[in-house]
Amino acid sequence: MRRPMRVALLVPSSVAEAPDHELGPSRTVRNLTRALAVVDGLEVLAMNSRLTPGGRRSRELDGFRYVRYWVGWGGSVLRDFQPSILQTFSTTATSAVGIWTAATAQRLGAKWVDTVLGLVRLESEYGYPHRPQSFLFERQRLRGSDCAVFPSAFARQAASEALKMRPRKADYVIPLGIGDEWFDQGTWESPATRRSSEARLDVVSVGVIAPHKGQDILLDAFKRANVTGRIRFVGPERDRHYAAHLRGMARSLGSGKTVEYKGFLTQAQTIAELKHANVFALLSRFDVFPSAVVEAMALGHAPIVTRSVGVSELVADGTSGYVVEDGDADAVAHILEEIAADPEAHRRKGDRARTLARELRWPIIAQRYAAIYRDLVRAAS
Repeated sequence: MRRPMRVALLVPSSVAEAPDHELGPSRTVRNLTRALAVVDGLEVLAMNSRLTPGGRRSRELDGFRYVRYWVGWGGSVLRDFQPSILQTFSTTATSAVGIWTAATAQRLGAKWVDTVLGLVRLESEYGYPHRPQSFLFERQRLRGSDCAVFPSAFARQAASEALKMRPRKADYVIPLGIGDEWFDQGTWESPATRRSSEARLDVVSVGVIAPHKGQDILLDAFKRANVTGRIRFVGPERDRHYAAHLRGMARSLGSGKTVEYKGFLTQAQTIAELKHANVFALLSRFDVFPSAVVEAMALGHAPIVTRSVGVSELVADGTSGYVVEDGDADAVAHILEEIAADPEAHRRKGDRARTLARELRWPIIAQRYAAIYRDLVRAAS
């Protein structure tokens, strides 16, 4: 019997926490790891890399073996496992871990696949409170890995331009996935979908409260639109000054328009918020692939997104959602009025968005990763 291909994944420590309390990147890594663990022909070991000494623990987690280790012990763990593939995730590993991964992959004769979940410096320039970082590490990772996987063509192009590197033939675009459980919830059922002389809308936007997420653009559009209703922002405050600015904008919306801030919610709570809305919007200035958009699509929402949201390349404008230019509040206001005037047409777009989201389930995405692993190993043999 042929031995399964062994894949070692370097994952964030939060993958071992309760899923309901994981933010986007950690949840993504957990779901991909769980999906890969049940792919025929693969044997998966998930490893958390630590830079300081500490105890090593190994246990079963959601169907895959999970090990916490210090980098000093990581080499012995991998020697015992003998992986053919080392899989890392760009937003979860430090420079030291990246250098260690490259050296370890070379020593083991394994191929290094790096998934780019975010471009830290670009996102920091769009409102994160920390100082923008050098691109040196990102450039080293993309050059050092045997293959890089980007969640969108937008992310791949942004990295190419920022790092002044031509895209490699060995690099791929594979969207981030969505769990099957999102399709067990039905679709949104807001009572605001009925025709009304008030044209009342119930808008929800999911994402951290930070300038690069563009919540101010949505508030501006809501103020301009000839509609009534409310906006609910779901997500933790990343920038308190920006959050204060949003509250100031909300106070000037006028009568018949309200704004609510829900903060960080569990997955079950987020689903409840999405199901009681009739519009989903995410108007980011820079977002490589926000999973919240696909999750909303799974619940039957035709999303309103900007071209700087990586998911936008999967949305057919006017058919399964709405795509606007960055910062175009007038265009968003027009879309809100259009939805209020013809909610049934909006519902049909949402049905098509849900069908599209089914193709992004994690079991399907995991098979695409497995195909890359097999191609790399085959080419090396």
